Amino acid sequence: MSRRQQLRQRWYSLLLLAYPRAWRHERGAEIRTTLLEASQTQPRQRPPELRQAASLLMGGLRTRARMAAGGSARRLWQGGLQLGALLLLIGQAAAALHMQWAELEWGRASHAIFPPNPLALLPILGAVSVLRGRVRSGLVLTAMTAAAAFSPVAGDIGAIDGSSLAIAARYLLPVAIVGPLAWRPPPRQPRSWLWLLVPVLMAVDAETSGAVFGGIGGGRVTWLLLPVLLAGVLMLVPADPRPAIAATVSLAPFLVGTLDLSRVIRQPIIGVLLWGGGTLALLLAAIWGTRRLTRA
Repeated sequence: MSRRQQLRQRWYSLLLLAYPRAWRHERGAEIRTTLLEASQTQPRQRPPELRQAASLLMGGLRTRARMAAGGSARRLWQGGLQLGALLLLIGQAAAALHMQWAELEWGRASHAIFPPNPLALLPILGAVSVLRGRVRSGLVLTAMTAAAAFSPVAGDIGAIDGSSLAIAARYLLPVAIVGPLAWRPPPRQPRSWLWLLVPVLMAVDAETSGAVFGGIGGGRVTWLLLPVLLAGVLMLVPADPRPAIAATVSLAPFLVGTLDLSRVIRQPIIGVLLWGGGTLALLLAAIWGTRRLTRA
């Protein structure tokens, strides 16, 4: 095998990582061989074209979603809602990390000692529990986090930014989602530990670039990336609607907060239209993607 053929084989192996491990073990070698044989007819040996690479990636994501759902729309939505609760918990963990970091910096500048608040561990442990599919322990931890968020020490876990209704939605919505899942837990599907890098990066972003409206623990970079991420989620809907379901859940507190602020300070309706339109678009896309995937 020539060096260029080896390069192409590596490219195909990398693209096939989008498929589940069991699928790759059963059919990966066969598909890779077929692709390599088809590439011999091309006049030049080069890595897969963009269209072919996109097709392989979307096919892998679609296969993952179908295997996770097992042909059931209910299981598909359970997975999407669980992912949405995880995103909210990651935001809580990032906010808690940012608040602890800010207190340590302030204490260092004023030559005071501020010991870490043990309550800051609650959203982090809650995120870990949901991340690893332990929804029952996650329910206990998310409920404890919500109770702490409305206590006098709420500032120590990062719950002080935003309107009161937005805070309520941000901390009670995960409880409302994880509760039914804990009562009738879906098949356990642990996610990668790499997800825990997200709240750390969001907290670093908030500390270095400055936290902005929303109280999600991120800073300006997080908010600049948000439209790009939402656009990517919409593009993935034909393959996997679960990210769109999760994004709908994660945007709900912002919509609630915008409606609350519009009522209190009578701000322009453009904010309500933007958040409401985005949330509705994601919800409709998730419904369409679910029907398309389960009927295929």
